[in-house]
Amino acid sequence: MVLFWTVWLGIILGVLAIIFGGIGLSRAKNGAPNKGMATAGLVLGIVSVVLGVVFIAAIFSFGNSAQDQFDRIEYCLDHQRDPSC
Repeated sequence: MVLFWTVWLGIILGVLAIIFGGIGLSRAKNGAPNKGMATAGLVLGIVSVVLGVVFIAAIFSFGNSAQDQFDRIEYCLDHQRDPSC
């Protein structure tokens, strides 16, 4: 979960945590110890994947809004007599 901001690494490790957490929970149902660790791995993996996806969406959203502002500045530089600039 700590590496969610690295985007791809956080998502990959989150998916692995979900997989291994699920395996651990299925083994814990059959009597294996450390059910709490398996649950923690599953929950933290889900949180890591969700945060990674939200981080990617935020990056794309910021990139689009910044591009719109640059396009507006470029338009105003090209059309200096336009009163809307």
